[in-house]
Amino acid sequence: MSRWVIIGGTGYIGAALCHQLAESGLPVVSVSRAPQGNPCCAGNALYTHQSISLSPGTDPGFVFQPGDRVIYAAGLADRRQCERQPGLARWLNSDCPLILLQAADARGAESFTYLSSVKAMRPPRGVLADEGAGEPAGDAYGRSKWDGERQLLNFKAGSPLNNIRSRAVYGVSDGRGTAFSSRRLTRLVPGPFGAPRALPQMRALLELDASELYSAARLRRALAWKAERRYSQYSRGNL
Repeated sequence: MSRWVIIGGTGYIGAALCHQLAESGLPVVSVSRAPQGNPCCAGNALYTHQSISLSPGTDPGFVFQPGDRVIYAAGLADRRQCERQPGLARWLNSDCPLILLQAADARGAESFTYLSSVKAMRPPRGVLADEGAGEPAGDAYGRSKWDGERQLLNFKAGSPLNNIRSRAVYGVSDGRGTAFSSRRLTRLVPGPFGAPRALPQMRALLELDASELYSAARLRRALAWKAERRYSQYSRGNL
């Protein structure tokens, strides 16, 4: 049976993926710098954790086996830290994924999936845009994700490469695994949007000039769609 190799397996998304896959009866290898794996997977014979610290020039090929399904869920997502350390953002979001793809492909991996972000591109204002519309991001975080996408897509891999531009995922807020959703956050924003737009602090917090929160609200009104499950349920394994 093919293994699932989750790079960043102790992070917010990676840990949830490892837990769900192992609970579904699939062999999972968590890979991260953390010395210990996901406590939720402790005791599951299908779950293993490998602690490694990658740096430029190292060969991570020993991590992979033929037939592996690799997901890169690591990276630097803190926008402020990306601006302070653009070199680190470039390494974790762009160069490191490419090195891992090359190593996995050389060992005969079945597939490689890169978790990018909608922030990789700046969509045109005022329209519901598809993923090809707009222009590459100019900030350190978005640009590092865009560069990561380009590098991976330019590499001629022998196995399928999947690029997923996930919408923003908000981390734990109350210590019980509750994830903020765009629906809950938009309730905090007074309307119309013109009022908070004038406040620099609010604009910096919610990024109203190019915010997926606004887009999500527009989509709900246009499509009359409501999610049946929330990410907080997924992260706790309550599907």
